[in-house]
Amino acid sequence: SENDFSGDGFTNLSSYLWANTSLTHLTMERCSLNPRCGDAIASGISRNEVLRFLYLAGNFLGDEGATTLAKTLEHQTSLKVLDISENNICRAGGLALANAIKLNRTLVSLILKANRFDGAVASAMAESMQGNKVLLKVEMQFNPIDHKSLRELETAVSVNREEFKKRQLPEYVMKRDELLDIFSQKDTIDAEMVAVAEVLENARRELEEVETAAAKEKEEIIAANTLLEEELDKLLDEAIELDKQKTNLDRDMTDQNFIFEEKKGRMIAQLGRHRTEFEKFSKEVH
Repeated sequence: SENDFSGDGFTNLSSYLWANTSLTHLTMERCSLNPRCGDAIASGISRNEVLRFLYLAGNFLGDEGATTLAKTLEHQTSLKVLDISENNICRAGGLALANAIKLNRTLVSLILKANRFDGAVASAMAESMQGNKVLLKVEMQFNPIDHKSLRELETAVSVNREEFKKRQLPEYVMKRDELLDIFSQKDTIDAEMVAVAEVLENARRELEEVETAAAKEKEEIIAANTLLEEELDKLLDEAIELDKQKTNLDRDMTDQNFIFEEKKGRMIAQLGRHRTEFEKFSKEVH
């Protein structure tokens, strides 16, 4: 705000607003905006679908700029708040804005303070609001408006606000009933939570028992494995000892066989000598 756009500073503003896909708030208060700037802004927001808040107070838009903005407002679908206070707008621009209100279905707040509107503009605004139930706030303080016309406008705004509250009431009642229904089920929910807690506690105890039994069984298995390993070691020692004994026995048998064969050979040799001597003796006898 408070920049000078009275020269060519607004030439690219329209293109920027056309292409905008993220800007939701635009404040250009006291920027020396003239009717040509108003034309650029109106052209830019005519295709903009994201801008929600537009503040142009304290400029020089006049009837021409206000009329251009009004034509855009007839079909603009995103703007919620428009502030064009202190812009030297007179009856022509005010009536154009009032006519735009008949067609616009998104604007919620229209701020028109300290312009040059008269009672005719306020009455036209009030009449337009009979067909527009979206607009909830119209501020026209510090304008030369008679009390009767201003009262008509205040009444129209009050009617819109009351109808808005009524439209919101069913949603409120529905949410209230949902909360009451939830509250009425509190005892049941509490009982279910207690039951769930008991189930969880029993499950925890069973798990502890299973873990204890598993630990005990594991200890028994470890002890059995230890005994088995000791028995295996013992049997292995016995097998080694038996193998040693077998080796010794085989060696002893080998020695005995050698002695036996040796004795056997001597006996055969001795028997051969005795046979020879016997045969010799038999011949001598005959």
